[in-house]
Amino acid sequence: MLRIRREAAPETLQDFDLAADEKYWEGFDLLRAGARGGGIYLLGYTAEMILKYASFRTQGHRPGTAVLGLFGPAKKWMGNRRPTIPHEGYHNLLFWMHYLRERRRHLGRPLRADADWELVRRVRELYQIWWVEMRYRPDQAQPDEAAKLLDDVNWLRQNRVQLWS
Repeated sequence: MLRIRREAAPETLQDFDLAADEKYWEGFDLLRAGARGGGIYLLGYTAEMILKYASFRTQGHRPGTAVLGLFGPAKKWMGNRRPTIPHEGYHNLLFWMHYLRERRRHLGRPLRADADWELVRRVRELYQIWWVEMRYRPDQAQPDEAAKLLDDVNWLRQNRVQLWS
């Protein structure tokens, strides 16, 4: 069964990268078919995985690194630096954006000012449209919200290497 097969091997950063691409196209297809709620949900996960991947790659973790042991230290690190930002079960886009930015600054490699500004602007917009608990609610997404989310996720995808390199 699928669950047994998938849980047999630990999740890696490469899994996040591949899943982000897969979920992007599934979400895009749902938006194109008019299923805004499902499309937004999958595209939001795409954004989450891009931010997580960039956060951990910034620290030097390789694509084959198992991710399970990375979340606790991220929570602790953010608790010391940004205690007012909840991790929301490690699904909070603002948490991962700030973690990425803080880690880059700590390593002496902050993003260029223009890229940092765009990252903050776009993730704040994404945060207003997507959250993991939206799965428990009927879809009320407007076409302009879906278009804005898609544009923001496209920016993250186009700049994903820049976010961690």
